Amino acid sequence: MAKILFIEDEESIRTMLSYDLKQAGHEVDAYGDGKTGYEHALKNKYDIIILDLLLPGMDGRDIAKALKQKGIDSYIIMLSALDDEFDTYYER
Repeated sequence: MAKILFIEDEESIRTMLSYDLKQAGHEVDAYGDGKTGYEHALKNKYDIIILDLLLPGMDGRDIAKALKQKGIDSYIIMLSALDDEFDTYYER
């Protein structure tokens, strides 16, 4: 069982994936905005952090970068509805 942080602003996706992960036996904390999710990532130890790229408050790229700078060693999975290679791989 993994402890998972899921940050996704689309409520239907957040609800569905959180449900499925819980049914698989994982503990899931889910938030709809980047800033709130980031604050929880700093306060709690997560095995996996699932991030949407485009989030209100703080985007997924910025969250991932800030967490790594803080020494957070959780696995990070990025989600995106973007389909342009430039959008998905562009490093700021």
